[in-house]
Amino acid sequence: MSTRFHKTLLSASICSAVALASGVTFAQNNEVKEDMVLEEIVVSGIRSSRQAGLSNKRNSAQFVDSIVSDDIGKLPDANVAESLGRISGVQIDRGIGEGSDISIRGQRQNVILYNGRQIFDATGRGGNGLDQLNTSSYGLLTLVPSEIISSLEVSKLAAASDIEGGLGGIVNITTRKPLDTPGMQFVGSVAGTYEDLADENGHELFAMFSNTFADDTIGVLLTATSSSRELAEHGLNTFSGYGVIADNSSPLSDADGSPVSDDPNGDGVSGLFHLDPRLQQIAEERERGGFSAVLQWQPNDDMEVVFDTFYSQLESDRDRHWIGYFAGFGPHTDVVFDSNEILQSGIVTRPIQTNVEFAEVEAEILSSALRFDWLVTDNLTVSSEVSVTNSESSYDQLFFRLQSRTATDITYDFSRGDFGNFSFPADLTDPGQLNLAILFDQQFTAETDEVALRSDVEWMLDAGAFTSFEFGFRYQELETENGQISVDIRPNLAADTAGFDTFITLFSNSDFLKGDLSQLPRTYLSASRAFTGCESLAAFYTPEQQALCDEKLNPTGPGSLLNSYSIEEEFTSLYAKANFESSIGDMAVSGNIGVRYLERDMTSTGNQLVDSPAGGLVVSPNVFDRTDDEFLPSAVVKVDVNDQLVVRLGAARVIAFPNTEDLNNGLQLFGDFRGVGGNPDLDPFDAIQLDASVEYYFDEGAIISLGVFDKDVDTFIFQSTQQEDIAGFPQPFTIAKKVNGDSADVKGLELLYEQQFTALPQPFDGLGIVATYSYIDSETPLEDNNGRKLTLPGLSENNVNLIVYYETDTFGVRLAYNWRDEYLQGVGPANTGIFFNNYADLSATVNWDINDRYSLNFEALNLLDSQLETYNAVEDALRTNAEYGSIYKLTFTARL
Repeated sequence: MSTRFHKTLLSASICSAVALASGVTFAQNNEVKEDMVLEEIVVSGIRSSRQAGLSNKRNSAQFVDSIVSDDIGKLPDANVAESLGRISGVQIDRGIGEGSDISIRGQRQNVILYNGRQIFDATGRGGNGLDQLNTSSYGLLTLVPSEIISSLEVSKLAAASDIEGGLGGIVNITTRKPLDTPGMQFVGSVAGTYEDLADENGHELFAMFSNTFADDTIGVLLTATSSSRELAEHGLNTFSGYGVIADNSSPLSDADGSPVSDDPNGDGVSGLFHLDPRLQQIAEERERGGFSAVLQWQPNDDMEVVFDTFYSQLESDRDRHWIGYFAGFGPHTDVVFDSNEILQSGIVTRPIQTNVEFAEVEAEILSSALRFDWLVTDNLTVSSEVSVTNSESSYDQLFFRLQSRTATDITYDFSRGDFGNFSFPADLTDPGQLNLAILFDQQFTAETDEVALRSDVEWMLDAGAFTSFEFGFRYQELETENGQISVDIRPNLAADTAGFDTFITLFSNSDFLKGDLSQLPRTYLSASRAFTGCESLAAFYTPEQQALCDEKLNPTGPGSLLNSYSIEEEFTSLYAKANFESSIGDMAVSGNIGVRYLERDMTSTGNQLVDSPAGGLVVSPNVFDRTDDEFLPSAVVKVDVNDQLVVRLGAARVIAFPNTEDLNNGLQLFGDFRGVGGNPDLDPFDAIQLDASVEYYFDEGAIISLGVFDKDVDTFIFQSTQQEDIAGFPQPFTIAKKVNGDSADVKGLELLYEQQFTALPQPFDGLGIVATYSYIDSETPLEDNNGRKLTLPGLSENNVNLIVYYETDTFGVRLAYNWRDEYLQGVGPANTGIFFNNYADLSATVNWDINDRYSLNFEALNLLDSQLETYNAVEDALRTNAEYGSIYKLTFTARL
């Protein structure tokens, strides 16, 4: 700890030494202050918004990139995550058909701010919502309405005054304030959407009212949003992924019936096979609604009071159908391995499954803040803020599996087509051949409450290289509660039992993966909507099965307690920062140096099974306490070599505490002797970061820049699996939990080229281009079961963005292309990496200002109809692949 602190302090001191080394040549130059004042940008249109973003970057002391909304109620992309993905070094994770979460420089540990205050979703820090599909479809960035946003700012190196926790960076989502534009304004828009794969229409509504009073000293701004969409996803999916053949009782033979080794190349490492491929389709109705309000009082130039609040709610009703089989515990014949020992094709004798999940998801966030800014004297400014955030979410799941009564020879070939190829030789429309094998009735809940108080003081100096000193404190309470009520009943009930026909129906979709999987049944028996919960099948239960269903009604029962936990954290931080401005010859030099002190107290309460002194197993609370304290020094130097060339240097120690859900002090167990647990004693991510950039502003709205960075990561967190003995069970469980890893290094470069070709003759003077490229590499001690080196999860080596636009006074068109390289999602049960393959996206926007009041905007998303694919260890091991189709939106906006 002390060694790393001294190393960081030394790095920070080097940066400040650049500013101070010239001694007497550092004139007490107050003229520099005037040069550093941020320009006031009037934003309208693509070019003006790009100029505003570059102005923010040019004038900031920190390493900052920003995106400015080119009009009220309209980001340049479909949502917040999509827009952030246009910034070099920012990479998008995708949910069902849209960008939904981000990594910054390969790191998912980022701070999300709303008007400067930290916000969370229901699952807490680092959460991505209650979604059992391993996406972030219902995470934080999907809850912030894009229509209310004025700008997005990404800081890639934290200053001492910044909230800690941004290992990758800090995102600040900023909304408008009423006094920014005095007078009355009303903006309303209505949009129609069309989802190509779902073949369904939707709508979006937005309204904003703003007015000022009392000689423009009081302002009110109100917004409301509402949308309804129907989404779809088709493809190959899985729950268990790939397994090690030697770990399963699955004898192998070739076409002649001769035994085949599970280790074809004899290297001592067993081959891999797909455990449970699922040909899956999702149909989802998703509704969003929300409002925001800003009250602003500025009685004079020395004082301002702002109250702002926003509420957003998402409701989803999802049907997920799939056909599949479990490939373990059955003989495989005609097997063919590839050179990587991946079982590519064969015949497995197993029962066939038809499955359906009915899921209802609700997520909401309410965040409010009261901020007070006071210029006490010409030299002293005090700012204080109190904020409160509440996020809640629930996920109600009904799962129903029919299974063929006898094992069937299923032919599979993962090397054919985008989704593999399968043959299911059974009549899945005949209830006489099927049993009800499994039903789940589950409810997941999560809630996070946060209260924060901060106060900041800036003392301006009248002379000298140091222009001001800042210091302040912040106190935060964060509490997350997570619960689960789970019913798992396995009736093995004949589907042709008298009266059971009420609960099954023929499901059919002839458009599912049209042109692929020619032998796949498109019609099969599945659960009907008469199945409303485990209690709806009470007439068919044994007493033991009824007892399992009754558990649903008992949230304090053992099963529910084992899956519930709470985590309470308190953060207290203090900081001091010195800002300087001066010159070396004709070069303006500015920056800051500071340190932040942080103390964190955490209590994690989970539940576990223990032996009772009276005999038997009981559920007992398991409480774990931990305290951390950290010093976080930082420094940045900015050198304005001339009017066009800017050089920045920066250094900081950055940390990020583990995701809240990873600190769970409990253990969730499944029937196949797998489990998922938390680890409350995880150390935080810890890194020393060095940054440098050169920015050349060669024309108005034009830049070429190169940035390089290095993060020396002392401690990081990754998913691991291990065998653990659990009291009361006959065999060990394979438990997945997060653990600490040591000594990783992340480094990379970021390129930006942007230009508006205003010097070209008409009509070509409306052309513009934005191109970014980032290269990020990491070295970790992580290896898979074959000794392959693994990167940090979420990190793509290469990421490309290209935006080409054309704009006149009334018309604009924009093409935006995004491509990211493959990246590691995590480590699977077979101790192999699970990777997302590379992904490309192309979108287009066309806008027409009919007059000063009315405009039309057309958007087309996913024009490449790209598929999102994952694999295990090597690309040959196809794990999942999904398509979403294109999305189109036409918006009419009126300004009154």
